[in-house]
Amino acid sequence: MVLQVRSRFLFFLSVFLAFLPLEGCSSSTPRSAETAPIAGAPPAGAAPPPAQVQTPQLKQTLAGGGEGWLGSPAAADLDGDGRMEIIAPRGGFLFVWHADGTLFWKAAYGFSAETSPATISGRIWGPPVVADLDGDGKLEIAAGSHKETLSVWSWDGKMKAGWPKIVGGEAGSADREIRSLAAGPLGNGKSVLLASRTRTTKVPVAFLLDSQGTVLPGWPQLAASGGCVLLPAQDANCFEAGTYNQNVGLADLDGDGKTDAIIGYDNAYVGLFHMSGVPFGTPFLNRPFFPGVPAFHDPALAIQGFGPDGEDRSEFTDSPPVVADLDGDGARELILVGDHERAGITTLLGNSLFVFRPDATRFPGFERPFETRGHHSPRVTEDPGGNIVDVTPAPAVADLDGDGKKEIVFPAYDGVLYAVHSDGQLFWTFSFADLGARFASEPVVADLNNDGIPEVLFATYETEGEKGALVILNHLGAEMTKVPLPGRGAMAAPTLADLDGDGELEAIVSLKDVSSRGGVQIYALPGSKANQVLWPTGRGNFLRNGEATD
Repeated sequence: MVLQVRSRFLFFLSVFLAFLPLEGCSSSTPRSAETAPIAGAPPAGAAPPPAQVQTPQLKQTLAGGGEGWLGSPAAADLDGDGRMEIIAPRGGFLFVWHADGTLFWKAAYGFSAETSPATISGRIWGPPVVADLDGDGKLEIAAGSHKETLSVWSWDGKMKAGWPKIVGGEAGSADREIRSLAAGPLGNGKSVLLASRTRTTKVPVAFLLDSQGTVLPGWPQLAASGGCVLLPAQDANCFEAGTYNQNVGLADLDGDGKTDAIIGYDNAYVGLFHMSGVPFGTPFLNRPFFPGVPAFHDPALAIQGFGPDGEDRSEFTDSPPVVADLDGDGARELILVGDHERAGITTLLGNSLFVFRPDATRFPGFERPFETRGHHSPRVTEDPGGNIVDVTPAPAVADLDGDGKKEIVFPAYDGVLYAVHSDGQLFWTFSFADLGARFASEPVVADLNNDGIPEVLFATYETEGEKGALVILNHLGAEMTKVPLPGRGAMAAPTLADLDGDGELEAIVSLKDVSSRGGVQIYALPGSKANQVLWPTGRGNFLRNGEATD
């Protein structure tokens, strides 16, 4: 009996120590100047600077009414003619153009193109999902919108059978949105859609639906039958809240060959579930389920499952999840950038980068999350006005330095783009706010000059006009070139695709504003190659599920 108790003690002691960072390896401390470039400076003894990138050239402007939000465009051959169509939400409409810029079709959310009204209130917030959802060999387009409405169109603009779908439908649904939407394989040749809504009251927020619009068994997922107990029960052990950006992901995180569902909540918790709706367990922590583990920065408090007011912790209000094998060992990690606050205090301190294993333990180097606090302070802590939102901390992952391990690149509230190594150490920073706009989109990553080294491209935006830009950095975080964007710039991630089949990429930018210069702009990227793209669009792919290519 004594040996059994002693072995248990040693086991839990080892788990606790696994959370603790090694001395001198704090995740918020940059590497020395000899090993890590800061603000784009190459390390000592580095290879010669990469080749220059040619300035993007405006090729085409596509007229599209309504404002753009976080709807990163898509490009896909919908009609089977061998040429890409361009797909982008504007206001409450989905627009689809042929490659030559002529309008193929447009439809208001909830309507087929042929029956669509000319105007509609509300908006489509996030990027369109483009996938063969029902396995018939043809692409569908899905979008979430105002009034908690999910729409799925066929390639030609007709609404698919079983759609649109209003999730929830409780009182107040007309004032809520679906901003979070992703697709992933169901395992039978068909796909599922994971949608989550902007709810703050204690009702389920996430729904998993099949290609016909049927909510799958076990969903909404937070129910006693699935193992979780919700508030207001005194023995609650799982916690959820609304989702206010592209807060969902679908990917095989635990390597069992099955898709898993991820939801970042407007609180200090993250939902991680099997397709059945059953939450992932946490055998090494006091809380039994992943959605019940609070995101305290101190790993001991996370293991404990609670902590006092005033302790650093993060919420995931606007946090898109990403799944990637960061270090190339074959196992995948869950990556989220949270809002750094303190328990009981809502003052925004910055951003915090978490990397989790499937059992809620933390990846080496991220025992305590990487914190932007200590580098810069948030530039905006309240609504900036101007009908825009602050930076949404959406990460992209790609191997920037060629060492076989992926870096994590994300914009932060302090007006800085961060690149962080897979071991939690800072690679570089770039102050996009110094260019004149305080806010930046999710970045995309590709080799834009055919030198075998990736570049980082993103858009900036502001409450005032003529301050936004399309910006390209090299892999060390140094500015290579930029072009001004009209109006207030672009909030959504650009999309990289070879639209004209010439082997070179174009950048598709959905502007915030619509004007005589259009709502969507197409830029040529001379010297780029279409087969060297690492993170091409918002959320990494047109399923919008945050799954990185291994």
